[in-house]
Amino acid sequence: MEKFNFYSPTRVIFGNGVRHQIGNELGKRYKKVLLAVAKGPFRENGLYDEIRQFMEKSGIEVFDMAESQ
Repeated sequence: MEKFNFYSPTRVIFGNGVRHQIGNELGKRYKKVLLAVAKGPFRENGLYDEIRQFMEKSGIEVFDMAESQ
């Protein structure tokens, strides 16, 4: 295997209701986001649509990589 460096800074924001901040936080750094999800509760309970809307309201272009329905 070739030598390489991997740098992955991570910011974790945790707590009740902080999902409302996702658009503002991502919008500070990104204009496009790939949202990769599978079938399951994330989609079924409406959280996927809510998160996507928060990002789009912040001017982020959202691309889907979802499992076929």
